[in-house]
Amino acid sequence: MTTIQWLTPGSAAPTRGELQSFDAFEVSPVLVDADGVSERVDGPTLPDLKVGESLIFTAFGHRPHRGVEALADFETESEAVEVAAALDAFRLSDGPATELFGPAGAPTA
Repeated sequence: MTTIQWLTPGSAAPTRGELQSFDAFEVSPVLVDADGVSERVDGPTLPDLKVGESLIFTAFGHRPHRGVEALADFETESEAVEVAAALDAFRLSDGPATELFGPAGAPTA
């Protein structure tokens, strides 16, 4: 399983109620420049990276009429897609939080 690195340092895993406020989850590439400034990449092709730049993949939650909220960053697109799908499945399930999150809210997906 992929370890979820929540974007808010020290934050606990979100509750099912918090996840239910999202109507969808999506993944987008994000370009990080040499100064650590990030910018979501829109478009069908990934940019050529310059010296000092890197590409990460961010899982976003979409809130109706409020836009998207970045939830977690990943090194690979497949990790981000896996977690976004797991978050959506958890949001829609009746199962215990431990199916996705470990003890004391520690993410395990």
